[in-house]
Amino acid sequence: GNSNGISNGISSASSNNLNSSGGPPKISETRRNRFLMYLLGALGLLLIDRVCRRPYLLLEPELSTLFHLCKNLDGFSPKNSALRRETAAKILTSLVQRDPDARLSLINQGSLKQVLALLNPKGPGESMVQFCMASLLATLVLDDDVMNLIRERKEAPIMFDACLILLQGTLNKLERELERMVGNNVPALEPVDADHDAFDIEMGVRLAEAASQAMWGSAHYCVMMDPIQVKADQITALGKMGVMCYHTQSLPLSRVCHCITATLATLAASPDAAMLIMTSPDDVVLDALMELLEVLESDTFEAANHVKASACAGVAFLSCHPIGVEGDECMNGPFRLKLLNKGAFGALLRAALTSVLDLDCNHVIQQASAIGLMYLSTMAGELEASELAMYAALLMDSDNSEMIEFLMAGMWILLRNPYNRGILGTSFNPSPANAVAKNMVSKLNDAITVHEVQNTVNEKLNRISMAISNNNNNNNNGNSDSE
Repeated sequence: GNSNGISNGISSASSNNLNSSGGPPKISETRRNRFLMYLLGALGLLLIDRVCRRPYLLLEPELSTLFHLCKNLDGFSPKNSALRRETAAKILTSLVQRDPDARLSLINQGSLKQVLALLNPKGPGESMVQFCMASLLATLVLDDDVMNLIRERKEAPIMFDACLILLQGTLNKLERELERMVGNNVPALEPVDADHDAFDIEMGVRLAEAASQAMWGSAHYCVMMDPIQVKADQITALGKMGVMCYHTQSLPLSRVCHCITATLATLAASPDAAMLIMTSPDDVVLDALMELLEVLESDTFEAANHVKASACAGVAFLSCHPIGVEGDECMNGPFRLKLLNKGAFGALLRAALTSVLDLDCNHVIQQASAIGLMYLSTMAGELEASELAMYAALLMDSDNSEMIEFLMAGMWILLRNPYNRGILGTSFNPSPANAVAKNMVSKLNDAITVHEVQNTVNEKLNRISMAISNNNNNNNNGNSDSE
């Protein structure tokens, strides 16, 4: 077949104005709908097979037939429209999920904007169409070739923004539906409308999960652009949504919360986005990250470990700035004092000391916490005895060699402070059977001794310098008197 033949057939079947003067007799809705459903059924079966997908992509690289049938066409009953739109959306999503060539073709032909337009599909079947398009986007972000192409076409920002708006709207609808059903008084993200249709909560949660995954993936490519294509109000919205998901324990939103927190962590790695996080109104975003550092798992919040790992990574990235500098420049950071004042040092210690069952998450939590603690140590000054004790306990209990390296570096920095040395010198009492811990204590005691000796040397050098200076002054005065 050819593209024009398919397009003409669809155009005829989807139009209900075919009986104009001199034209063919009007075709009934039943017959037109039957034709389109037969067409979709055939496409759905054929496109399962890669052998059939190849010629179809050559015929319609922009996937125009499927996009057209996802629209709310005139001349069809709501029931028939809903079924046709949902079927077309499912076939389109299945095609994109199955075939990397279809994904590349879709982006190359500029059809991403059609997908984004269908995230707000008014009319019959809109919920399923919306979910399918969000799932399609969530698939795209897993394909590096596709996302690099999206970045080259400068379409990552519109994808990120569309997903964020969809996520905001979906969470607000879920909240409104909870209020309607159980009379909750949790503040909504937007004012609650008095009149609204019942919202399918299960579908809403699945939609939020797909939208948040697509948002997270596109955020990475937004911060790769120069300048970054992320706005302050978008980052503020992320902070609010993250806390809302954690507080809404009556719904299983932990996966959504994970994607939101991971998005913030991705943004925190960028200097410009990090500044937006640290300067958000009323510290709403930073406070959200600090709260999500210490989330607890529950029956409905099953992904707490992933949320905590992402929050640890976010705070660690904020602590690292300016990223890439070396030597003495590492000893100061633009955000460290504020993080310390917010209690980030203790929060990272508690996160690292509280092991989680998921080994991958536990590794990220401990590694990110150790890096964050190392950088925060540079400006921490005198720490509370309880935090120093936790630091010592973390160092003694860890069996992660990379983590120990970061912690030892941070400890060396902390030991430069006389108060910290005084506390830490009495904090270590390892088990005699733990040879590694005993060896580590020996090294720390050596470090304490080195710092003490260094201080003594510096004091004596200062005294010698002052004595020499005074002697020179006296000699100069004596010479003046003799003259």
